[in-house]
Amino acid sequence: MADLPDVPTIGESGLTGFDVTSWYGLWAPKETPEAIVKLLNEALRTASQSPALRKRMTDMSASPGALTSEQFANFIERERQVWMTVIRNAGLKPEQ
Repeated sequence: MADLPDVPTIGESGLTGFDVTSWYGLWAPKETPEAIVKLLNEALRTASQSPALRKRMTDMSASPGALTSEQFANFIERERQVWMTVIRNAGLKPEQ
């Protein structure tokens, strides 16, 4: 994090393979037409490049992403798999 340049990462502190970050996303209902999903995605990607939004996010120690809807879907699936493994390894039963 740019706000904490002298604080070592968890990996640098000796815990390798640790990768947990906060993130935000926007979902549309499953039956949303692809053209609308594309329009929303393009608008959000454009907005994420605006200097005002970038500054506001930086002020909150966040960094805007610019994933396509397909990239975001793949990211979500990877996150789901990681956290389902954590849940199962903890002996918990996920609710569906």
